[in-house]
Amino acid sequence: MGAWMVVGGALLALWATLGPPRPQPPPPEPEVRVLLSYGEREGFERYLFPELGVAAVGGPLQVLSGPSRSQLRPVVTLHSERPLLIRKRQGMVTAYFEGLQFDLAPFVRLRPADPAQPVSFQLLLPNSSRPAYPGELWIEARAEGFLLVNQVGLESYLKRVLPSEMPPSFPPEALKAQAVAARTYAHTRRQAEGFWKRFGADHERLGERTSLQRSPTQARQRQGGGGNPRPGADLFWGAHSGLLLLHQPREHRWD
Repeated sequence: MGAWMVVGGALLALWATLGPPRPQPPPPEPEVRVLLSYGEREGFERYLFPELGVAAVGGPLQVLSGPSRSQLRPVVTLHSERPLLIRKRQGMVTAYFEGLQFDLAPFVRLRPADPAQPVSFQLLLPNSSRPAYPGELWIEARAEGFLLVNQVGLESYLKRVLPSEMPPSFPPEALKAQAVAARTYAHTRRQAEGFWKRFGADHERLGERTSLQRSPTQARQRQGGGGNPRPGADLFWGAHSGLLLLHQPREHRWD
């Protein structure tokens, strides 16, 4: 009896020291990579930016660069919301910021310097609505220009693309169905080894295009507020967040 009391007392002391089990943090949100396009040009050329101007809003920005997507190293951390300009100069990738100039490798990653302080990236392009993108930007230098990929949380991305696919004034059940359908499409593209993987992306979306040909008003209407979420996108999101459409083949018999 005395031995059990000693063991019980030790367990109580351990409980008091460690406390109750801590809840596990939620799993990280799945991410999707979206290939952004430049203007309304035909064919592959519409995905090539001749140069890039980016401003990070909301916090410091870290620039990483390397010879491939898997070999990146930190280059510099920028604490200002002033524009970062990336150009090709004599075959080299060069970045300009606040009077500074530094060389970069063909692959560049722009991400928040502090993971707890997310930023949004505003593209600084002529004659455009200057859409802002959350998450990260991945840049690849090609001979004809730059490929630009937005890596963002799946749910955050869908809240921005839904208004470009269906106006918030549509019936609630239609918005719910479209949200599930859009999530299913994006999830399928993430899993597939499709055409866009060669560009470091899961897919490209028409609603994500950055138009240099339309007026700012037309671009905002096409992109759903310049790539920013609208109230209608959140209205029916809660209970349907994470839902996917699944196909289960069935055997049909005709008698």
